[in-house]
Amino acid sequence: MKVFSDLATTAYGISGHPEAPFRVAKTFQRLAKGGFRPEMPDVDATQADVLTVHTPRHWDQVRSGDYADADTPHFPGMEEIALISLSGALSAYESARAGEPAFSLMRPPGHHAAAERVAGFCYVNNIAVACTRALKDGLRVAVLDVDVHHGDGTEAIALGKKGWLFTSLHQSPLYPGSGLASRDNCLNYPLPPFTGEKEYLPALEQAIKDVMDFKPDILGVSAGFDTYKDCPIAQMKLEQGTYLKIGKLIAQTKLKRFAVLEGGYAPDLPILIENSSRASAVSCLESFLPRGGRKEVGGTTGGSGGGSWSRGERDLSWSPGGIREGIPGRRRLGPSDRTFGHAPGAPAPRPGPPFPAGTLSRSGVWTPVCGRPR
Repeated sequence: MKVFSDLATTAYGISGHPEAPFRVAKTFQRLAKGGFRPEMPDVDATQADVLTVHTPRHWDQVRSGDYADADTPHFPGMEEIALISLSGALSAYESARAGEPAFSLMRPPGHHAAAERVAGFCYVNNIAVACTRALKDGLRVAVLDVDVHHGDGTEAIALGKKGWLFTSLHQSPLYPGSGLASRDNCLNYPLPPFTGEKEYLPALEQAIKDVMDFKPDILGVSAGFDTYKDCPIAQMKLEQGTYLKIGKLIAQTKLKRFAVLEGGYAPDLPILIENSSRASAVSCLESFLPRGGRKEVGGTTGGSGGGSWSRGERDLSWSPGGIREGIPGRRRLGPSDRTFGHAPGAPAPRPGPPFPAGTLSRSGVWTPVCGRPR
């Protein structure tokens, strides 16, 4: 598997911001030591590529900083960094199209950026631009978004487009508050906070089944690692070893595939990416395990198990699971809920006082909606 990366994308940042340079720098070092040999992109993204998805006004805002999103600060020269990140995504796509899986290890991420919206640490929607190129190349394309946050920007761009399937597994409630139900060619699998491997993997298996039923020519993965138990801005509970299993499930599709880095903010991010990359690089996970045994590296044992997913006309339901058993995926929490809910089999979080309806920013700031919750 090819890895495309450019350490020039580590040249910006603000102290204390979770989307930090270490995400690429430390992962680059770990993958290089592990034999992956990260290489520079072999496709140079241009403004013309950006404008296949974004409006001219959007691109002007990226360059000038004339936008309003506190989570996504403006940096001088951000347009150049964004083009480097996009170059990684396009290089990964072209590699996959030619038959070799690839991963773009770049920042900033992209899946919250809409046609005319900078948001959620994202300036240009890298995977959407790559998928748009795939459509122009005459390919059917599917996106599997496994970031803990709903890929609202990618969904907005993909919605209604023939030959494009978008799927997203994400925590709900959580920023950006969307992805509560499926619509048209966009399939959503909202999962409650504190979801662990036992509940997560069946949802992933269902999403992959939906992808395979679509019969894509190529698969793009929005590879988020903020589903990890130690992520500072989310509450899912996946273990290090879970990412081996995620990578293996994706590899077993045998599809032409590429991945781009989205979220993932814990110090263990390089380990998570290496686990996923090793599993994704081959069809047999065991060939990368330590000699003399089949013990998983840093993970849990056992299969996915734990329940089943069913899809109605508009909703996805988990049995047992959700926030309460049999609750459709679109259910919203209200003021009577004393906690965010917890995954089946997981320890219940400590009860707290009722909370009002509102929104949770990408940085973890809860903003109540004034007035009576609906």
